[in-house]
Amino acid sequence: VICGSGGDEAKVSCPEEDKQARELLREAEQQYGSDSMQACHAAVDLATYLAEADSDLEEAGSLYRRALAFLEARVGPDHLDTLAAADNLAVSLDNGGCREEALMLYRRAAEGRRRQLGIKHPYTLDSCYNLASALWQDGQAKE
Repeated sequence: VICGSGGDEAKVSCPEEDKQARELLREAEQQYGSDSMQACHAAVDLATYLAEADSDLEEAGSLYRRALAFLEARVGPDHLDTLAAADNLAVSLDNGGCREEALMLYRRAAEGRRRQLGIKHPYTLDSCYNLASALWQDGQAKE
């Protein structure tokens, strides 16, 4: 997330956006319950903001993990929303230095999206790129 009008600024945290994302999560939990799809989406939105702003990667990971667990229980492990949550959590973990768990989740997302969407779908390609990049950085380029 970039504060300001240009695109060349460094990533910084925007307190008003942070506050708004937290308020949306609080409202979703109050109105629909903390175990609702609306709260799940609000948690993902807050996690995405935190991760993109490099604001709090630990909290972002916790929110992504919460969303993944909720979606696995609610819509199943192979649902496209669950696979997206797995990919989001993998990116967060990878950025936080937890490569082994990230690789597991990258594989899960890439394989699930390939099965459901096909190898040429943009979401599949994103997941495959994320997996390949992590493998490369981990010295596993052959895989």
